Amino acid sequence: MQRPDLSKAKTRDGETRFLQIVAKANHATRRKSKKRAEPKLTRVAFRVSRLMEFCSLRELQNQTGHSYYDWLLVILKELMDNGIDGCEEAEVAPVMVITVTCGGNGLPLFVLHDFDVAGFMILGTLQRDTRRYAFSNTINVVDLGVRLEDIEDLEREPAAATKTRPDILREQLAENGATGTEIDILLDERVELNAMPSNALIEMIERKLNASGIEKVVPDHALLAEAYQAFHHSRELQNIFEKAEEEEDFEASELIIPKNLKKQVRKILDKHTDLRWDDAIQIVLDGTQLDRVRAKKQEAKKKSGDFTGSSLEDDD
Repeated sequence: MQRPDLSKAKTRDGETRFLQIVAKANHATRRKSKKRAEPKLTRVAFRVSRLMEFCSLRELQNQTGHSYYDWLLVILKELMDNGIDGCEEAEVAPVMVITVTCGGNGLPLFVLHDFDVAGFMILGTLQRDTRRYAFSNTINVVDLGVRLEDIEDLEREPAAATKTRPDILREQLAENGATGTEIDILLDERVELNAMPSNALIEMIERKLNASGIEKVVPDHALLAEAYQAFHHSRELQNIFEKAEEEEDFEASELIIPKNLKKQVRKILDKHTDLRWDDAIQIVLDGTQLDRVRAKKQEAKKKSGDFTGSSLEDDD
């Protein structure tokens, strides 16, 4: 063992004292030698299936924010959104044609298109036979697309590159319904639907639907009667559940379907243009339901991500 280093120290009074100097231990080395204790808890990741969120009417209505009467529109909206997103990722201009047919009900074909050469080509192709396809039925095509009167103050882009000669393009555009002034613009420029703010796009579509004489859809008496009966049963059940949740036996009361049900529905739709025919049936069944129906529609819009608001008319 190494002997400690001793040296003499002198005090003020001249006495000699011994000062012992001892080397300190290296604590840093001692800390490194210690091992960390192993953790006693282990995290385990787990996942919960969301399958039930898509397997019931209630959950699907919560997911979409709309009743099942609107699901067709919800599906079309999602398809259009996905298509536009795909075009943006591929950096190509979107060209979309959506056609909804319903048996032999004679529904018109609505065409919403850009103000460009491709848009007018699509519009014309859907109205007449071509060398590739011949229509077996007469289709009433309603043009809802962007035209000359709609492009004022909208951003314009250069027309898509083409190998077709200008004189041939002029002939094709004229054949597909473009005016002379529109053709002069279309040869060099285009205006996409994306250039329009949402409120301006909706206003344009509604204006053109009104100009074409399109009215709200009112089904035949059989379907109206079925919906009328269903809403009646639903209202009775709601009242019973509010009064007695433990009630077991329930039998729907007899109900007489109004013979002029369609006329009453049409009258309500004419007065309250923001409603649908199934909303109107609830009001025919119970005239006090108007505020509740509108409140539910607003709630459904918020759930679906529509924060644009609704300028409901003042009916008082």
